Amino acid sequence: MATVSAVNPALVKVAFFNGTRWVIIKESSFSGTTVSASITHLTKFAVVIVTPVTSLSQASVYPNPYRPTLATHKADGIVFDQLPASTIIKIYTLAGDLVRQLKDDNGDGVIGWNAKNEDGQDVASGVYFALLNGGGDKRTMKVAVQR
Repeated sequence: MATVSAVNPALVKVAFFNGTRWVIIKESSFSGTTVSASITHLTKFAVVIVTPVTSLSQASVYPNPYRPTLATHKADGIVFDQLPASTIIKIYTLAGDLVRQLKDDNGDGVIGWNAKNEDGQDVASGVYFALLNGGGDKRTMKVAVQR
């Protein structure tokens, strides 16, 4: 059994159960003896220690499609989960234009995207390709945005 003091504080998170699986709240934080997170709904919550994976085979993205008009979607943004530490994600339009580049800076295997481009502007409704590069592996995923 690991004690929290022996764990990287960036890996201590709050998760909620969505009826199928536990979902990490990316913006949760650990300080001293307190783990905190902003929530948008009531459900089952738990304090977890994130264990990043070593390949992209289990990577997932949610919610997909992303609808920023829904409060739960807007609060959490688009989440790429179950990623190897230090994964880099490049988001492209269908025409192949780079929209945004994201990186897992703290090694928790979770990257959030607020559906904005590099200039901070909301992206248009449509389908985007996410090129994931991590753990010596590459994978492409589709992400839909519905405004």
